[in-house]
Amino acid sequence: MSEDDLAGASSLADMEDTLGGRLAHARDSAGLTLEKVARDMNLHPATINYWEADRAAPSADSLEKLAVVLGVSALWLKTGFGNGPEDAISSDDLPSPAVSRAITRRNFRRGRFSGV
Repeated sequence: MSEDDLAGASSLADMEDTLGGRLAHARDSAGLTLEKVARDMNLHPATINYWEADRAAPSADSLEKLAVVLGVSALWLKTGFGNGPEDAISSDDLPSPAVSRAITRRNFRRGRFSGV
């Protein structure tokens, strides 16, 4: 492996060490523009840009919506573990919107999404 290969692998690993890095990686892997993700989320593109730059963090609800838009799991976006862009997930693997809202509300009330 050349030094360039090692540098590229290192920068990819560094990029995926943060929620913003994983978000940008998932968006790029899905072939989506920042504007397309913002439009799908009904947000301003600057908001997505802030999230990708780790200058702000999405709410728990927005994180769940991002996961659906990007085709990754919310767990992967938060932690790097779970279904990332290389592990395509089908719509059958996703909870229904009603179940997702109930889980999000329950976890938010229990403080499981604090700091995200």
